[in-house]
Amino acid sequence: MSFRCLSRGRIPSVLKSSSSSSRRKRQQFQKRPSVTPIGEQQQQQQQQQQKNRQSVTKIGEELNLVYELVERNGRGAIYLGSSRIDKEHAHFARSKSLAKAVAVLLECTTWSGIGPGLMDAVTLGGLEANGKASGILILMGEKEERDNIEGKVMRRQKTRKHPYLNESQYATCSFFSARKHGLVDAGVRNGKEDTKTAFFCLPGGIGTMDEFAEILTLFQLRRIGSEEKVPFLLMNYDGVFDKLLEFITVSCVEHGLVNEGEMEEHLKVCSTNEEALEYLKHFYAL
Repeated sequence: MSFRCLSRGRIPSVLKSSSSSSRRKRQQFQKRPSVTPIGEQQQQQQQQQQKNRQSVTKIGEELNLVYELVERNGRGAIYLGSSRIDKEHAHFARSKSLAKAVAVLLECTTWSGIGPGLMDAVTLGGLEANGKASGILILMGEKEERDNIEGKVMRRQKTRKHPYLNESQYATCSFFSARKHGLVDAGVRNGKEDTKTAFFCLPGGIGTMDEFAEILTLFQLRRIGSEEKVPFLLMNYDGVFDKLLEFITVSCVEHGLVNEGEMEEHLKVCSTNEEALEYLKHFYAL
């Protein structure tokens, strides 16, 4: 390298290469995403763990709440059903009539999720029969928010009041698991008690099918927790469950998923209220 080159303002190729490389490195460094410091990551993990522990504690509190509710209001007839069917629908009137007749026949409390739709129908039927209706209300979403990851999410209600039941007749829960435990507990039969109970699945959608499948599974695996047998009735109004029954009793059997006759042992399918009432009379020798 000569001083002559430098004096004319020329930059040697070696220096040019070194300078360009440094600029590229600076640009790449500037484009790198920010990295969360280790201390902040640990803090976020601790916050999430604390939140998880709070959920576990909350579920435990709600389980105690629903068990106390069952002890206070008594076991009885448990109804699963749609929240979307309005009062003008034929299934609303049938469900209300069924709950009223069952409450009189079994002399028991009427239980449900005490929401709208068919849950409201059976609550009204139970109240008309003997004034004994109870249930477990779920806190629902009340306000839409934006979430960068999942899009729209719902903020859960902090409180929820039933429109006409007094507070001693129901409990309010955040977790569906607690409500399911409570409704199952309300339907089991303790050998020391003379209470007659029954489970009913009325027409419903995905939520109803979730509860139906869980209770049917508990019967199938002998995990329902009842010291004595309890009837489980599927109210197939207008053939609404025909395809479901075909899946359970035909498709599942053909593919070896359940044994032939396995589900029929635990489930009574009824097309009318009269058929259901006759079955209960026979079951309890009334």
